[in-house]
Amino acid sequence: MGYQFLANSNNEYDANWLIIEAAVCAEGRAWSFRDPSLLTWEVSALIDFFEGLASETPHRQGILFTEPNLEFIVQSPTCVRVQFSLEASPPWLGNTDELENPFAIDFDISTQQCSDAATSLRQQLARFPQRTVRSGFRAWIGR
Repeated sequence: MGYQFLANSNNEYDANWLIIEAAVCAEGRAWSFRDPSLLTWEVSALIDFFEGLASETPHRQGILFTEPNLEFIVQSPTCVRVQFSLEASPPWLGNTDELENPFAIDFDISTQQCSDAATSLRQQLARFPQRTVRSGFRAWIGR
């Protein structure tokens, strides 16, 4: 949706936080969230993750970000589990320990859908380039 902070900060994180928005439907229930959840370089890592799945040679078995709202975990070559925590979790969960027990959905996904996801994310990220030099990418990637 956009940068969390419109002014281009010198702080590598503040300058690159992106507000993401998602609408989710699972188990007959729907919810949406909008929150600063990903950094520009984390979106790039997510693109790489989907491209690996599309090529049927994933380099990672999962990806978790600085803000632990979302996690993607490969369950099989055709199934990815998405875990929703904190601001991304369904509102009906109430005050559960969302980091210990995130709401998870398994998605059956084809190589074409992985390729399409990578393409879509790349197009969206082009509107929000990295605005500072980063000193190091410390987010957990892989399993």
